[in-house]
Amino acid sequence: MNIRVEQQKAIAKYAGQLGTFPGGKVEINAWLRELREDDPMLFSLLNAPPDDEPYTDQQRAEDAEASVSIARGEGISQEEILREFGSRS
Repeated sequence: MNIRVEQQKAIAKYAGQLGTFPGGKVEINAWLRELREDDPMLFSLLNAPPDDEPYTDQQRAEDAEASVSIARGEGISQEEILREFGSRS
């Protein structure tokens, strides 16, 4: 998974909400606090620094191989993972 791409997707998904706050910083801070509690992973992605390492040809090849494997049904579903390892929530 390319974290930078996921970060950009998360920002795009929630960026529109930032424009809906009429009062400014107080409302944005309240929204960020709520986001941190509701979805800590997304909060971390939104606040992570950009990845400054290049996306290599080897990584592209490995990602393509993984995508083909998943398309063939060789992936492991989240449900299977949770059954095997249990939920940590």
